[in-house]
Amino acid sequence: MKTYVKSLISGSTLMALGVHFIEDVSLISIGRWLPLPWWAVYVIGIGFSWVMLAGIINRLEQRKEKVATI
Repeated sequence: MKTYVKSLISGSTLMALGVHFIEDVSLISIGRWLPLPWWAVYVIGIGFSWVMLAGIINRLEQRKEKVATI
């Protein structure tokens, strides 16, 4: 149970939550100011999510490499 709670409040979980919040706000803004078909907003959302989560994974891998070299 402790590891589950620890993973819920870990840095990577909070970063992913933040990314999805920013993604939702940006998609709502895009939909409000630039009316696009649903599939275009879906493609933009998937692409944005993919880029942001790849950045999170890259950052976590860099931290692992720092820990491994110490």
